[in-house]
Amino acid sequence: IKYTIQMKLSKILFILILAATVVSCDKKDDDNSFDLTNENVAGVYDLVFFTATIVETTDVNGLEVVSVFTDIGDTFDVAFDFDENGTYEATGLFRIVSTTVVNGETTEEGAYIETVEVSDGTFSTNASSSILTLDGDPFEVTLFDQDAMRIIFEEFETLPNGDTEMTTVELRFVRQ
Repeated sequence: IKYTIQMKLSKILFILILAATVVSCDKKDDDNSFDLTNENVAGVYDLVFFTATIVETTDVNGLEVVSVFTDIGDTFDVAFDFDENGTYEATGLFRIVSTTVVNGETTEEGAYIETVEVSDGTFSTNASSSILTLDGDPFEVTLFDQDAMRIIFEEFETLPNGDTEMTTVELRFVRQ
């Protein structure tokens, strides 16, 4: 009797796990149905997040100097209008708080208003690699659905004098 009860419980548990797996797979399939295409990107988005960081490493007489330049946006009033033909326009203003840190010491801080005026921008999408190219710069798409889009640009460059620069830019949008 004990063995029969255990077998019945095992079967019920197996059926519950199988049902949960099927339901979760169906839900995942629905989430992936919004592909990264020009047609799906098309629309008007509000810029709601901006950050840019450049890390410069310089050799000064054998001493490594690391400078970090950071721009963080706030107070956004910027709209991006993407057209499915691969063009976009962007207009508006936002505030940037800028900080420069050299070898761990803050050397400069400030804030300014950034004006965004793009009337003939271009973009393209690559769903298989999750890349949105804006005006020739490839941005990795970290989130894309009917309501929002997040993109990150990263570039590492070695300059002719041997110095290096690592640039990272992140933008977040909410569809209007």
